[in-house]
Amino acid sequence: MASAKEEVSIDESHVINEIHELFLKDRFSAAVELLKKLGDDFDTSSDDVLRKVKEFGEEMCNLVNSVAPNTLDGGGWKVICDSKGKDHVYYRDEDGGELGGKMSFRVEGFVEAPLLNLASLIYELDMWPNWFPGMIKARTHATISNFRLAPVLESWLPWYTFFSSCRHFNFNLC
Repeated sequence: MASAKEEVSIDESHVINEIHELFLKDRFSAAVELLKKLGDDFDTSSDDVLRKVKEFGEEMCNLVNSVAPNTLDGGGWKVICDSKGKDHVYYRDEDGGELGGKMSFRVEGFVEAPLLNLASLIYELDMWPNWFPGMIKARTHATISNFRLAPVLESWLPWYTFFSSCRHFNFNLC
């Protein structure tokens, strides 16, 4: 008859193997959920995959926490479109109303696709000029973490605006 300690170690090894399989299949969020079963004090330092899964989970929590204040009521967002059945579009003046200042835009909608697939598209900055009208150039200025980067975007604006092109420096876009 096996002792309780042996059953726990067998269970741990089974969970660890499952985490490795999920990691190899790029199912990171499922791997993070499984890692939670091992407990917060489980030592992941000796296993590169477990360490990466733990870091992934921490970064995802940080990302959600950094975005949360902007998705709740307030945050200075003004409605452009919030019609039922359509994507909701908002803007926010980042400079407190000064003409020609920084603006942020937010679009909310439903996309029936896995979150990581969507995130991978957002990070394809080199493709943005093909996807967004008026976008001339897009590149990564700096990579802050796995889920945050500082892009540099250059857009063409219509002739009746003040400038013929505008460079966007946004350090919290992605």
